[in-house]
Amino acid sequence: MAQTAHGREKPLEAGYPEVVLPRIGSTIEDAELAVVLHLELSGVRVVNGFRALAVARDKFLSARLLDSAGIPVPQTLLVAGAEQLPAAVERLGGFPVVMKACRGRQGTAVFLVKEMAFARYILEQPPRPSEGVVVQRYLPEAASGDVRILVVGERPVASMRRVPCRGDFRSNVHLRGRGVPWDPPPEWMELAVGATRTLGLQVSGVDMVGGAEGPLVLEVNTTPGFRELERVTGIDVGREMILWAVRSPGETLERASLPSRGETPHRTCPSKGR
Repeated sequence: MAQTAHGREKPLEAGYPEVVLPRIGSTIEDAELAVVLHLELSGVRVVNGFRALAVARDKFLSARLLDSAGIPVPQTLLVAGAEQLPAAVERLGGFPVVMKACRGRQGTAVFLVKEMAFARYILEQPPRPSEGVVVQRYLPEAASGDVRILVVGERPVASMRRVPCRGDFRSNVHLRGRGVPWDPPPEWMELAVGATRTLGLQVSGVDMVGGAEGPLVLEVNTTPGFRELERVTGIDVGREMILWAVRSPGETLERASLPSRGETPHRTCPSKGR
């Protein structure tokens, strides 16, 4: 038997796995998303399911949902045509602004824009303007780095500070950024869990930065890389993802403080009869 997203059990079709953990990323295409939906409808437990991936792969939709739920995010606009750029930039307080593709990963298609000519150039490149481009207020605090908190099953299991390569404002490890140890305050952990829950995800990598009024969520990644996170923390992140994916229905990871370097969180089961 397999459990659906609504908790109802249904027979698992022959030849299908019991559980799938998609590792596709925000660039997931409609055909790949269709496979995820097909697996769910076939009774397979999918960790980060169809509905969550369909929304969370889009950076503007994600930011809009987070903002509506009271999760602090940078001021974010969606621009679909060059004629909208001047008003958008003015609304965000002027240049510089950050422009990014609605779908992207590992820091690609993210630009720090300081003049209108470059902004127009970015908007005119395929697949834009058909899908639009996200324009955000630039946060000077992000120039010195950001924070990645990895959430599994509504529990933060590992975190690090990411320092960008010299001359780059992006902290992504794939762009030669590096991770350093960092212990997040409870407020940051709660915010990471809240952002993950808002988007309906079970596993996520939440990128955050400290602002003038507290932490802000920059992005929520549906398929977070964790090689650097494991190197920095000594925590077996991949194991935690698998433990969550193959858990029995009703079983949860303890929601406690982040584990120490090299320590693995324990799992707990609810007592019988609940």
